[in-house]
Amino acid sequence: MTRKQKELFPELPVGKKYLSDYPDLLAEFHPTKNTKSPDDLVEGSHERVWWHCSVHEHDWETEVRLRTIRGSGCRYCAGYEASSDYNLAVLNPTLCKDWDYDKNEILPENCTPNSYYKVWWKCSKGHSWQTAIDSRSAPNDGLRSGCPYCAGKLATEENNLLVKFPKIAKEWSPRNQGKPEDFLPQSNKKVWWVCEKSHEYQTIITSRTNMNTGCPYCAGKKPSPEYNLAVTFPDLVKEWDFDHNDKTPSDYVPMSNKKVFWVCSRGHKWRTTIAHRTGNNRGCPKCSNQSSRNEIRILTEFMACFGKVKHRTKFDGFETDIFIPEVNVVIEYDGSYWHQDKQETDLKKTAHLNKLGFRVIRVRETPLPVLQEKDFLINKSEPIEKSVIEGLLAIISRDPATIENYQNAPGFINDELYRTYIEAFPSPFPERSLASVNPKLADEWHPTKNTPLSPLNFMPNSTYNAWWQCPNSHEYQQKIVRRNSQGASCNICKSLGWTHPEIAKMFHPTKNGDTSTFDITYGNNNQFVWQCLDFPEHEWVLTPKQMTGGGKVRKQKHCPYCRERKNDKNVPQRRA
Repeated sequence: MTRKQKELFPELPVGKKYLSDYPDLLAEFHPTKNTKSPDDLVEGSHERVWWHCSVHEHDWETEVRLRTIRGSGCRYCAGYEASSDYNLAVLNPTLCKDWDYDKNEILPENCTPNSYYKVWWKCSKGHSWQTAIDSRSAPNDGLRSGCPYCAGKLATEENNLLVKFPKIAKEWSPRNQGKPEDFLPQSNKKVWWVCEKSHEYQTIITSRTNMNTGCPYCAGKKPSPEYNLAVTFPDLVKEWDFDHNDKTPSDYVPMSNKKVFWVCSRGHKWRTTIAHRTGNNRGCPKCSNQSSRNEIRILTEFMACFGKVKHRTKFDGFETDIFIPEVNVVIEYDGSYWHQDKQETDLKKTAHLNKLGFRVIRVRETPLPVLQEKDFLINKSEPIEKSVIEGLLAIISRDPATIENYQNAPGFINDELYRTYIEAFPSPFPERSLASVNPKLADEWHPTKNTPLSPLNFMPNSTYNAWWQCPNSHEYQQKIVRRNSQGASCNICKSLGWTHPEIAKMFHPTKNGDTSTFDITYGNNNQFVWQCLDFPEHEWVLTPKQMTGGGKVRKQKHCPYCRERKNDKNVPQRRA
């Protein structure tokens, strides 16, 4: 016996398992409609039998177990079944006025007010819709909901997108399921649209009707083939960093606020929004930044004061802007663009240089904050004043005469050298350029394809991808640092077509894809198809390394089929 049974039938004898052991249920067992006896029905039986309500004389059918184990009673008294005194027609005659007698196969008299059964309704205006009875019926002849068409929740013949907004409906895309007349003007349904210029896009209906939005491509909010960054600003495409950006200039509109990577013709890399470049006409911050000029001004003035001053010197992996060995002082110039949000990095660098025994003084542009008491703050994007350098000198120099002489000078004391450096700006100082450091490599600089740039504009470790012309007049592109430090040279001079022209003639003209003999070296280990010069039907597969014997002339391969025929006098050795 279950706990439920003990609660429902406390007087039930232990161990009894038949319906006849339940006196209360036995009293409601229908006397005429059942074929089996209560003695033959176990308490957990799934068999459906008839019952007769002892209260209101209702007859109903249900499983034995639902009464013995679940404790269910009369379905009519519980409101699960409609009866003559409990049905929708009796309890809610107002709602029954909307009953669609043409579409429903049952009558209100056969339904309860709380039924989940979906039926058809028809309002006084002739609108027809389907919903569950309980979603409409309320106690005391009330209504929970009315006609969704009259309430403006569903489109009608007089209230739909086509009727209210015919111009917008003309842009309805055939990709949509349904027609404009099936939707309300204020619907939040996301659908497809096609504008007059055949641009296809998605947006919700109400954004078009209430917010008066149109085609995002025509409005310049999304890129299109006729309107994108590549089309409207072709010059900026030259500075697009294709290595670091996931998308291309054609994927953005000119006024996009997307931050992307750029690389100028001198190899400087930076990140800023597209709109910052198109709207403000901004270029490379390093090439146009006043901060670099101010740094050079400090450098040249101190070169006159102290003699030996180093620029861009590294100590324990940290590159310093200006280093004065005589006083063991490092001067850092912090431009506002490059040092924004880098306060923690700058403090760590200062601390590390202090540990190495250097005094560090920073000249910082507004709106950057001062990091230490001895730092100097100057106005952003303005030429540095002589008074700032006088202040620096007063802190740094140990010679009062040097300080006094500089203060008494009417202007900057090393202006000629400053202007020499600025003329090459933003190039490196002449003595540190590729032309000075590696003149032999500079001789291979392409005479026309890098114009207006020259080896004077770059340092030997630049990542700029320049054009070169080798002594054999081959033209190719390669990064400066790869040529200067990593020994990279002309790829054509190293190619199979150049080093082994006779072997290259046997390279199959059609069966090696787009690869040519000038794309591979004689030591290449990839397999390619070769063709006999005398008998074109002879074809074989070998690597360039196998064909050339690794560069050894004696071991170079020729047609393997012709070699087998060599000793056969009856076979022609060369095609006539």
